Amino acid sequence: MTDDSPHDPREILELLRRVDGYEATDTKSGEKRPARSRILIAANDVLQVLATYAYWPADASWAVPAWETIISTLRLAVGASRVSAP
Repeated sequence: MTDDSPHDPREILELLRRVDGYEATDTKSGEKRPARSRILIAANDVLQVLATYAYWPADASWAVPAWETIISTLRLAVGASRVSAP
């Protein structure tokens, strides 16, 4: 089955967006403390991207908006074509 409908090849298919909490070691103090991570897996017809982002909960007031800016401005290139192995 093929989909012959026209679409913008720059369109991003978001495959996964996830927010997790975990315990991490602070490299400045050596103490273990709660941390957060965000992960995005996205693709278009040609490219795939894995974006990861980690921050301390105390930094969420600026870290979360920064992540949202990164993701909202993500653009995957077009014009390349898949190359088949010989």
